[in-house]
Amino acid sequence: MISILSARLIIHHPYRTLLDLTQTFNMTAEENTLAHSIINDHYNTDLPFMYPPHIIAVTAIFLAIVLRPAQSGLQAHAAATSSGNLQNALQQGISAMGGNKSYGVKVTRLVEWLAESQIDIEAVIVATQELISLYEVWEGYSERVFKEAISRFMKDAMAK
Repeated sequence: MISILSARLIIHHPYRTLLDLTQTFNMTAEENTLAHSIINDHYNTDLPFMYPPHIIAVTAIFLAIVLRPAQSGLQAHAAATSSGNLQNALQQGISAMGGNKSYGVKVTRLVEWLAESQIDIEAVIVATQELISLYEVWEGYSERVFKEAISRFMKDAMAK
């Protein structure tokens, strides 16, 4: 349809913004990897059509920095893909701010940067909520249940 209308659909990606901001926030390799995973996950939603890439990148950075102290490596991504684990990680991260000075400095730098920048904080919040909702759906998804339902539906359709 796009080619019929002689139009072009160009979607800019948030990876460039993530790369630029990685140095600003002194993100570790694990935090960067987690942010990349979160960005990859956002393509399973309609967020790329709703918000500009920099909002997605900032959301991914926020989640990666907040999740990182509570988890490490693949555990952090597992926490990000489970809403209950995500909420626990956020609580642990908030309570760890007092005990881990480097983490506290990193979070403080992120909060100050967000306050000074002209980033739409409401959009970051909505994007964060959308990603958490995606992870909740993934947590409750059971392929076997859906396969059985589709099989029953097909059998009923063929019987008629």
